[in-house]
Amino acid sequence: MLTRQIKCKKCGAPKEALDDAIVVMCDYCGAYVSVETDQLYEPESLAQRAKEGLRRALNPTRTEKRWQELAEKMRQAGEAGDRKGWRAAAEEFNALQPLVDPSMIPEDKRKGEGLRKWIKDTVAVSELCTFDPAISAAEKRAAGVLSGLYTGADALETARRYIEARTECNRLLQGHPDYPQDMDRPDPTQLARDTLRSALKGMGSMIPSDTLRSIRLELLGEKQGGEGSTCANCGASISPETIESGRCPFCGGRVAVSSDDPQLEALVANFSAVSATIEDDIVLAITAVNMPLAPAMSGGDPPSVETLFRFLKTVLGHLQVAQVKQAVGQLKHLQSSFPKLGPVFDELYEKLKEW
Repeated sequence: MLTRQIKCKKCGAPKEALDDAIVVMCDYCGAYVSVETDQLYEPESLAQRAKEGLRRALNPTRTEKRWQELAEKMRQAGEAGDRKGWRAAAEEFNALQPLVDPSMIPEDKRKGEGLRKWIKDTVAVSELCTFDPAISAAEKRAAGVLSGLYTGADALETARRYIEARTECNRLLQGHPDYPQDMDRPDPTQLARDTLRSALKGMGSMIPSDTLRSIRLELLGEKQGGEGSTCANCGASISPETIESGRCPFCGGRVAVSSDDPQLEALVANFSAVSATIEDDIVLAITAVNMPLAPAMSGGDPPSVETLFRFLKTVLGHLQVAQVKQAVGQLKHLQSSFPKLGPVFDELYEKLKEW
């Protein structure tokens, strides 16, 4: 698999690479180099390049395709016991992660040395999971248990067994002498719960809602009700800051607001029905501000500013206050045509200081 010899553009060190590589990492200075363009990925520009790559349409489809090809190369190399070839593919695979899906990288590790360390540590951990016999066997056991969620097995019992299997795998991994010494070692059981929580995302149609709710409450430590909102589909307790467009961040289901304000719950329900196809944040915010005010444009009364603010916080909690203010500003001209809206806009602007 390693058939190409290159030189690092930063320090000149030699490097063996896959013959069809797009990006490689220098073993000596840690620099990332685009093999195709000879462009050096400087620390200060790597995060920006990752963010702008897809937005500027620099062939994202090909990048994603390459990423998938590398995943298959890693699988084949792992099965063949080709550790050196696997590592080369894994380095490029993780180097492309910022271009494919930056959200998979922790916020504090998306640029510079933090990103380089994340890639290095991720490759090291993945290598242990692939080639260490004990850890690899534990990984397969956990994956086998998790597959039961997709095959109609007792979902609650399967989830409980998965947490046990994944916890054991996490302990083996963190206790291995080759596990990166300065890498975080979160609690193995809590980490297993977090992994299960991610696996359950989007499974609302595959697992009965009452079972999914039981998993959330009994195994994952979620609390039904309380502050914020409760997902009607999976029972997860959600803070306003984690809600995107009225959808549960865990299963994607509609969010039911836990409150004594039925108007607020109705507004969230109506908004979630129309927001799924809106991708632009400003358009989303304008739609959210406009919807509760629509009754006042046909002779009715607008909601109270408190209800309006709580609604916006619920469905737009992931946006910056500047974006919400921009949306309110674009609709403020309505107060000249609809007198009832004047006080609402004025009070809402003041209320946004609490965003």
